Amino acid sequence: YDFPFLAEIVEGATFEVLCDPNEMKKEEVQKLLLQSTQTAVHRLIERNVRAITANCGLFMWLHALGIIEVAVCNAMDDLNAGFETPRFYRPYVALSSLTLLPGLLPTFGIGTRQREMNKRKTKCKAVIFTSNEISCIEILRT
Repeated sequence: YDFPFLAEIVEGATFEVLCDPNEMKKEEVQKLLLQSTQTAVHRLIERNVRAITANCGLFMWLHALGIIEVAVCNAMDDLNAGFETPRFYRPYVALSSLTLLPGLLPTFGIGTRQREMNKRKTKCKAVIFTSNEISCIEILRT
């Protein structure tokens, strides 16, 4: 990469936790992840990042549960508090390529309306490579 690489660790977002749907659905786990995500996001925004992503698709849990959106909003409110014009800009956030699925599936003919209108009745499938099928399925159901 010929651009700076900035990283922050979200405390508590371990592989073991992200792989366990039952653990991810616990309120105390979500509260911890919200706080630690907000701390990490705050630090990244202070460093003027314009996009935030993750190195594992299981971070989609933070989207599915609304954690990342709340963390970004809270960090933005905190960083821009007391200023007439914003000092910081909201970064684009896509922690997993799974965030693209809702927009991509209709273009491949996957969706209720697309199936109804498809006269050729061809079947189209989307394939997701994952390290943990159970957690991935639960993310998509959430």
